[in-house]
Amino acid sequence: RRQPRSTLFPYTTLCRSDFKAGQAALIEAKFGEAEQKFLHVLKLDEENPLTLSNLALAQMEQGNYEGAEASLTRALKNDDEDAFSLSLIGTLRYRQKKYDEARDYLAKAVKLNPEDSRAQHFLGSALNNLGQRKAAETALRKAVQIKPGYSEAHHNLAVVYATQNPPFIALAKFHYDKAVAGGHKKIGRASGRERG
Repeated sequence: RRQPRSTLFPYTTLCRSDFKAGQAALIEAKFGEAEQKFLHVLKLDEENPLTLSNLALAQMEQGNYEGAEASLTRALKNDDEDAFSLSLIGTLRYRQKKYDEARDYLAKAVKLNPEDSRAQHFLGSALNNLGQRKAAETALRKAVQIKPGYSEAHHNLAVVYATQNPPFIALAKFHYDKAVAGGHKKIGRASGRERG
């Protein structure tokens, strides 16, 4: 995923070190630790879009949607065409079940960075929740084209195929099997609900 350009280079080695430690904590799903590292970095550069968007991701993963929204609003104030921040606020809107807003932010994000598999996945999921099956299929197929092992995108593509009228069972099964092979939880019977 393309992230905003960092402006941390003129700052101390400690600042760069904390930023890298924050990113490592995100990867390890240590979201509270990541949040603290990014907050420390922001003391030296309060409006850095890259740090603000990473902070928002840590906040969002901890369920702090209000904090994530505030961080993303600040990041987008500094760069309203930052694909990473746009994809994160779109993901936030998706999690809040605000699918129209999610679609709008995510569509802008994938226009700026079409190779962002996560943004494509959430765009497809939002479109499916809005009943726009063909557009959802296109975005989800793009997500698995970019990242073939993306189990959540395969799962949601299976949901699209299983719930269309008439259902396309062979493709639904194919993508469901790919999702399970990629680590997605096996379900007894397709529920028609998609996960983001």
